[in-house]
Amino acid sequence: MLVFGLGKGTNAAKQLMNHGVGSANVVAPKYHELVEYAGDHHGQDKLGGGRVPYDILDDSHVPILKQASVVLVFHVEHYEVVGGYVNFTATIDKRFAQENLLEDPNQIGHELDTLHYFGIDHDLVKRAIEAE
Repeated sequence: MLVFGLGKGTNAAKQLMNHGVGSANVVAPKYHELVEYAGDHHGQDKLGGGRVPYDILDDSHVPILKQASVVLVFHVEHYEVVGGYVNFTATIDKRFAQENLLEDPNQIGHELDTLHYFGIDHDLVKRAIEAE
């Protein structure tokens, strides 16, 4: 199960409410520029410009970022609009991970030092969680 919230007016929220399928792509800090680009270009097609390399998963038609360390493909079970936000509850259908993470799971703490973003309207506050 995956539970998350998005701003009601965001393209991501609208797409999920209309189509009911999506992907959560986890990238390492070395790709922070990619994440910042996506976060700074609201309401724009970020995939079509060629700056964000991706593939389309055939059976669900969702984008998979090529630099993602881990990808969760999901379908929305329920969503609820609360004020200016949409809260989603989803079921994970497929999981993908980079091959090196599968070969040596002990490396996950070292290789998967992910970025975490906390957004307040259009202001992003970024911090990286250090691997333990």
